[in-house]
Amino acid sequence: MLKIYHSNFAEIHQALIADTIREQPLVSPLADEVVLVQSPGMAQWLKQRLAANLGVAANIRFPLPSSFIWELFTRVFPDMPEESAFNKESMGWVLMQLLPRFLSQPEFSSLRGYLADDPAQRKRYQLAMKVADIFDQYLVYRPQWILDWEQEKAGTEAEAEHPWQPILWRALVAYNRERGGNEAHRANLQQRFIDRLASQDDLDLPERIFLFGVSALAPQYLEVLHHLGQRCDVHLMQLNPCRHYWGDLQDPAHQSWQAQASGLGGDNPLLASMGKLGRDYQAQLHGLDPALAVEHREHFIERPPTQLLGMLQGDLLELNNRGALPPGTPLPDDSHHKTPLPAGDGSLELHSCHSPMREVEVLHDRLLALFNADPNLQPRDVLVMVPQIDHYSAAIQSVFGSREHPIPYSIADRGVQAENPLLVSFFQLLQIPGSRFEVTRLLDILEVPQVMERFDLQQDEFDELRDWIRESGIRWGLDAEQLSSAGLYPQQQNSWRFGVRRMLLGLSRREREGSFAAIQPFEGIEGLGAQKLGKLIDYLEQLDTLQQRLTRSATVDQWQQRCQQLLQDFYSKDSDTEYSFRLILRALDQLVKRLKGVGFEEPLSPEVFLEHLQATLQDEGGSHRFLAGQVNFCTLMPMRSIPFRVICLLGMNDGAYPRSLPPMGFDLMAVKPRLGDRSRRDDDRYLFLEALLSAREKLYISYVGRSIRDNSERVPSVLVTELVEYCQQGFVAAGESDLSHRASAERLLAGLQRQHSLQPFGRQNFLPGADSAWDGQSFDRRWLSVAQTLEAHQLSGPGQPAAAFCAQPLPPPDGEQGGDLGGDAGRVEMPALSRFFDNSARYFFNQRLRVFFDQFGAMEEADEPFEEDPLLRYRACTELVERQLRGESPEPWQQQLRLSGELPHAGFGEHQLIDWQARAHSLEEPLRRLRRGPEQVKTLEISLPSGRLLGRIGNLFEGERLVLWRAGKLRDADCLRLWLHHLALNACGTPTHSFFITIDEYAQLQAIEQAEWARDRLDSLLQLFQQGLQQPLALPLQAAMAWARSLDKGGDEAQCWTKASAAWEGGEFKSGDADDPYWSRLYPSADALRDSDLPALAEAVLLPMLRALKTGKLESLKPEVQS
Repeated sequence: MLKIYHSNFAEIHQALIADTIREQPLVSPLADEVVLVQSPGMAQWLKQRLAANLGVAANIRFPLPSSFIWELFTRVFPDMPEESAFNKESMGWVLMQLLPRFLSQPEFSSLRGYLADDPAQRKRYQLAMKVADIFDQYLVYRPQWILDWEQEKAGTEAEAEHPWQPILWRALVAYNRERGGNEAHRANLQQRFIDRLASQDDLDLPERIFLFGVSALAPQYLEVLHHLGQRCDVHLMQLNPCRHYWGDLQDPAHQSWQAQASGLGGDNPLLASMGKLGRDYQAQLHGLDPALAVEHREHFIERPPTQLLGMLQGDLLELNNRGALPPGTPLPDDSHHKTPLPAGDGSLELHSCHSPMREVEVLHDRLLALFNADPNLQPRDVLVMVPQIDHYSAAIQSVFGSREHPIPYSIADRGVQAENPLLVSFFQLLQIPGSRFEVTRLLDILEVPQVMERFDLQQDEFDELRDWIRESGIRWGLDAEQLSSAGLYPQQQNSWRFGVRRMLLGLSRREREGSFAAIQPFEGIEGLGAQKLGKLIDYLEQLDTLQQRLTRSATVDQWQQRCQQLLQDFYSKDSDTEYSFRLILRALDQLVKRLKGVGFEEPLSPEVFLEHLQATLQDEGGSHRFLAGQVNFCTLMPMRSIPFRVICLLGMNDGAYPRSLPPMGFDLMAVKPRLGDRSRRDDDRYLFLEALLSAREKLYISYVGRSIRDNSERVPSVLVTELVEYCQQGFVAAGESDLSHRASAERLLAGLQRQHSLQPFGRQNFLPGADSAWDGQSFDRRWLSVAQTLEAHQLSGPGQPAAAFCAQPLPPPDGEQGGDLGGDAGRVEMPALSRFFDNSARYFFNQRLRVFFDQFGAMEEADEPFEEDPLLRYRACTELVERQLRGESPEPWQQQLRLSGELPHAGFGEHQLIDWQARAHSLEEPLRRLRRGPEQVKTLEISLPSGRLLGRIGNLFEGERLVLWRAGKLRDADCLRLWLHHLALNACGTPTHSFFITIDEYAQLQAIEQAEWARDRLDSLLQLFQQGLQQPLALPLQAAMAWARSLDKGGDEAQCWTKASAAWEGGEFKSGDADDPYWSRLYPSADALRDSDLPALAEAVLLPMLRALKTGKLESLKPEVQS
C-alpha cells in the first residue's frame, strides 16, 4: 500500500523510517532497504540520523527517483538495458548527427537559419543538447505527446509553431531501430509496467520502499509508485508545512478579490506566495486514483509560540493569516491587534551589507557570538546556503580560515575547477589552439606545481624566468607562423620566439655590442641560467606541438589519445595528480563508450570536445563534503530541507533570488503548462519556505542592501520583503502595542534588521549593542587596532595630537646596520644626504628600520605596447641627450630600441622616436652652451661641527658652473638636490653657479660669496639628517614646499596650511605625499600633519633655498648666462 506520512518536521519522518526498519525487519536479512532521496546531502543526513537511532545503518540504498524507476523497469522487463537509449546525453549525440539530414525540409527553416554559419559544429552541438533536454522533459512530464508523435498524431496544438519536433523524435526512434537498439523509453514503458504489475505475481520487486525529503515528484513517477504500492509497501514521507489541505490555496493575486467577496481575511500569504510547488504536489497526492489503496497519516508537531520563528512556523501549520483584518475594517489607531514579541527575541535576523565579503565577515562574527553564548551549539548545527556557492567560496575561505578565530567549515557543491588547479590548467592547455599564447596564460599553466615538476623547475627558477620573460619584451603569440595560422598579422615582435631568441643571443653577446641578424641580445642570463632557459624552451616546444595536435577535428578515440598524451607531456604523475588524472580519464572513457554506443562517428571539433568535457567534469567532479561535522556551506538547491538549529541564507538580493531560468523558445511545455510542471523560480520560492520551516532556533538572512560604490539603498529579494511584510502585519515589538500600525511596523523592522558598516573596522563593530541578542561586536583584533587608529586620528586636531609613529627617539645608529649607516657614524656621504632629504620618511624606514613598503614585483603584460610609456620616454630622452652630448649618432641605439620590443608596432613607434629626438634636441642646445670645456669632478671632505660630509661631485664645467639636468619636468626634489650640491661646493671656498636644466624649465642658483654661510646651512642640514635617523622628520617634500612657497609670498598660517594640505592630497593628474606609502604610514591624513614640525622644518630647510632659487621657462634662460 502507498502510505503518505505528512509532517512538518523531517526528524519525525526519520524516526518513522527507523521505527519501521527496527520493528518490521525485511524477510531476507540480505535484502537491502531502499530509500529514495533527491540529493546526496539528504542521503548523508539521513544515514547519520538512522545510524544514531538504530546503532548501525547498513545495507541501505539511497537512489534518486528517476534512476530507481528505470531500475524497476529493468527488473520487470529483463530485456531492458541498464541504461535507456533515450537518456538525455545519448539523445543529444544522436540528434547532433541527425540534424543536418533534415535542415532542407521546410519544417526546419527556423533551425536552418540558426545553423547556417557553424564551421566548428558548436551551434549544432548546443542545439542538439538543448533539444535532448526538452525531449527528456517530455518523456517524464508529457509522455502522451511522445506516444502520439510515434503514432504520427498531433500531441498538442502548440507543436504547430515548431513542427520539426515530432519529425525529429520519430527520426530518433527510427535511428535507434535501425541500429537494433531497444525502442523502450519511459513514456512507453510506464503503462506496460503498470499492466505487468496487475497481471503477473512473480515479479522481482523490493519488499518496501521509502521516499524521504522529496518535495515533489513528476506525475509519471507518482503514478508508478502508486501502482507499485499495491504490490509492496511504499512509505512516502511528505514534509508538509500545513496540517490542513492547501492544494487549492490561491496565490495572493487571485486571493484578494475572493477574500473580499467572502468577507474573510484570507489564508496565510507566505504559503500562498511561496508554496506553489508544494501546493501542486498536495493536489497531486490527494488526486490519486481512488480505485487504488492509499493511506494518509498525519504527524504534525506544534512549535511553542515563544519566539517569532516558532510563531511563523505555527501560522504556516494552521494556515493562519496573523494580524489580518476582515475586508472593510478600518485600520486601528494602535497595534493591539498584533501579537507582541518577547523581549530579546533573536530567532529571525536580517542583515544588510555592502558586499558578499562583508556578508561573510558579519556571519563569522555572529556565529562566534552564538557559539560564545551557547556552549552546546556546535559548528555541525549550522547550515549556510547561498544562491551560487562559487561566488562566495573565496570570501568564505578567507574569513573562516583566519588564524585568529577559525571556525571549522566545509564547502559543498563547488565546481571541480574551483577546487582543482590541475584541472584548470588542463582545460587551459586544451584551449591553447584558440588562444593568443598570452604570457599570463602560459605562466599560469607553468606555475601549477605538477607542471613545474614535470619541467624540473623550482619556484625560485620560475620567478627568475618570469622576470626574464617580462624584461625581454614577450607579450603574446608563439611566433609569426602561429599568428598567421590564427588569422592575425604575422609579426615576430613581442612573441615568445622573439623573446627567446633575444635570451639565447644574450648568452654570447652583450647589448652594447649591438644586434645580430636583426636580434637584439638580452643581457641578464649567465652561467647556469642557460639551463633554466632550456627548461622554458622545452615547455614552449611542447606547447607548439600541442597546438598543432589539437587544431584539427578528430574522432573521439583520437581525442582520448590526445588527452592522454597531454597528461604525459605536461604533468608529473604522483599521488597528488592521481585523483585528477582519474577524473579526466574516466570522463574520457565514458565519452568514448557513449559515442560508440550510439554510433556517433563524426569527427569532433576542438570547441565541441572541450565544451562537452568541461560540462561532464563540472557535473561529476565537484565537492560533496556535506555534513562533515563542520559549518556547512552549500548552494541553495531543491530538496535540501534538512533541519538545523541555525540556518543562514546569504545573497538574498533582488534579482539574484529567486533565480529565473527562462524556458527555451521551443519548449512546448512552457506554452501549455500543467499541474506538476517544474519551474526554477517556483522551486526557489518553495526552498525559501522550506528553510523557514527547517530552522529550529534561528533563521539568519543576509543580503547586499547598500551599494559599495555610492552607499545607495538596494532592496532585498522579494521573498525577504514578503516575509518582513507578514511580520509587520502580525507582530509588534514588546511594549510598543500602543503605537500606530505604521510606527510599530517600522520599529519592528528596525529590531529585525541591522545595517552593517562598509568596512570591518567600522567603529560600531566594536561597541556593545543595546540588546544582548543583537550584540554587534566583532571578534577580530586586527580590525580593532585599525578602528582604534582611525578613531584616534579622527579625534586628533590642532589641540589633540594623534599618537606618533615613533613617539620616542631611537638610539643613534651604531654603524653596524649596513646600507648608508655602515661604518663611521660621523661620516655622511653626499648621495646619502640627497636621498634623505628627497624622502626622509622612506630613508628612515629603509635604512634605520629595514622596512620596505614599495618592493612589489612587476606584473606581466599580456599585450604589446599601444601607447607611450612615460618611463621609457624618460629613459630614451636621457640616452639620446647623452649620445648627442658625446657627439655619437643616435641611430644604433634607436635600432636596439626597435629590436627590444619596447616600442609600439608599425609606425606608432617611429612617431615616438621622432618626438623623443625633438625633446632631446631642445635639451641639448642649452646644455652645450652651459657645459663649456671638459667635465670636472671634485672630491669633497667638509668638516662641520656635526660631522664630516664626503663625496664626489661631477658635472662641473668652466666658469665654476655646476650643471645638472634631467630629461623630464622640473621637480621639487630636483631643486633640493641642486641646493645641497650648491651648498657643498660653495662651502669649500670656491663660489660656484649652479643650474638644473629640464625639458622645458630651468633652476638657477647664484654663487655664494661667504663660504661660512654655506657651511652653517650644511651643518644645520647635517644635524637634521642625524635627527631623522632617530625619529622621522615631518618633511613631506611636496607639502613642505607648498608651505614654504606660501610663506615666502606673505601667506598667513591658514593660507600656508591650505596650500600644504592640497599638495599633500595631490590631484587628479598629480600624486601627492599622501600617495607615498611611507608618508601615509606616518600621517594618515593632512590633519595629522598639523601638530607636526612641518612649518619649522619647511622654514629652516626650504625657505633659504626658495629665496636663492631662480626658475623659469627654458627659452627664457639668458644667452649671456649660457655663453
